[in-house]
Amino acid sequence: MTPLEIEILMHYYTRGLDYRNGDFTGPAVRDAIDRFVDLGLLYAGEDTEGPEYIGNRKALAVYVNAICSVPLPVLTWAIPQPPNQEQEKR
Repeated sequence: MTPLEIEILMHYYTRGLDYRNGDFTGPAVRDAIDRFVDLGLLYAGEDTEGPEYIGNRKALAVYVNAICSVPLPVLTWAIPQPPNQEQEKR
């Protein structure tokens, strides 16, 4: 997943409006929306101005819960392994 795809799915999980107010002219955005519809994560509804996409709450909840369960990275300190003594003699 790309950061853009994650942003789009999080948008549909947390908001009731179309991503970018329905402006899907960017190729990456259009591709992502089409892919998510094919996967059943989004579905097309109809409003008075044309198609509107709606998030599949059950599917998106599973995805968002998975993302939220990933721990944050932590800084660790380590002593590097000394170079092999035999390699230094060559």
